[in-house]
Amino acid sequence: MLDNGRDCGRMVDGFSNYAEVLNFIDKLKKRSYSETDVRKILGGNYLRVFSQVWK
Repeated sequence: MLDNGRDCGRMVDGFSNYAEVLNFIDKLKKRSYSETDVRKILGGNYLRVFSQVWK
């Protein structure tokens, strides 16, 4: 579904652009999440599993 020229069906509140993702990362760090945890939250676990499966 389009709303003002953008595909609203594919947007997640708080993640619709790069600046919002950076803001989310900043908030995680302010809550004392480690760099490792932040990477995992942002998809590091998926990348690790895929790299192990696709060997």
